[in-house]
Amino acid sequence: MSLISDGSTDTASSEAEILYLRHCHRGILRTDFVGIKNVPKADAAGITTAISNILTDNLGDTWKTKIVGMATDGAAVMLGKTNGVVARLMREVQRPFIQTIHCSAHRLELAYKDATKSLDIFNKVDNMLLAIYLFYKNSPLNRANLKASFNTLAQKPLIPSRVGGTRWLPHIKRALENLLIGYEPIMQHLTQIQNPNDAAHRKDSANK
Repeated sequence: MSLISDGSTDTASSEAEILYLRHCHRGILRTDFVGIKNVPKADAAGITTAISNILTDNLGDTWKTKIVGMATDGAAVMLGKTNGVVARLMREVQRPFIQTIHCSAHRLELAYKDATKSLDIFNKVDNMLLAIYLFYKNSPLNRANLKASFNTLAQKPLIPSRVGGTRWLPHIKRALENLLIGYEPIMQHLTQIQNPNDAAHRKDSANK
């Protein structure tokens, strides 16, 4: 069997490790969710302990004789040659032949960023998307007024989503799509903020 592991952060900003199991059951390849466990400190020792405990709690000690591979992101804490999580697991179960796999989605995202990091337009768009996201995330009033702009234009409210901070390209794609779909309401709201005496803004405020 092979493990698929990644870090996660809950709404309280607590670090956790999530674990999936890739194995063959009666000739059929399967990927099953094994568990998730909080990690007091997201270093190699803490993550290794969390993964080991998840497996032992769910599978007993049999996993130690069956693990042959592990897929993770490319962070040093996971793939460090001497003290990374995979290296520690190898020593714990005494199986030095475990194959490590750098997540293909993560590698694709890294290749994308490497190819675009020198493009000025990419950096401007990336910063703009992040600024718009934070502008509405950090202000309940701005979010409420943006929803009002959507309603005024008879559109379903769509709050700008986050770009960056993750390793998955679909997050960038979703942030761009949300901006394009909500472009008119967003521009209407930003224009009203810039011109608070605008007649449409006064009318909308009076209705509230």
